[in-house]
Amino acid sequence: MSETAWLIEAVRNDSGHRWWTGAGGPGANWWTSDPNACVRFSRKQDAEAVIAGVNFGEPSVATEHEWMDAARRGCQPATCVSLKETGRKCPPGHGCNNPALQ
Repeated sequence: MSETAWLIEAVRNDSGHRWWTGAGGPGANWWTSDPNACVRFSRKQDAEAVIAGVNFGEPSVATEHEWMDAARRGCQPATCVSLKETGRKCPPGHGCNNPALQ
């Protein structure tokens, strides 16, 4: 079984990934490089509504991600839409076993 969700990802010029944690307020850490520690949305339009309503201070986009069970774990080119669209590499700890994305 797998889980698919939409995440809010900060658009960056470097190869790093940062996703919204849902934290707010002064001194809060809004972003994480761990896709397991961020807010997950079941619908793209919900993530886009938050992007439209919150001033993140940098460009952000809704990206689709999939978490696979242990028997099927490991990235494939279509596992993360953001990877497929941007050609970026899998982040550390993502469980990637696809040489093209490492």
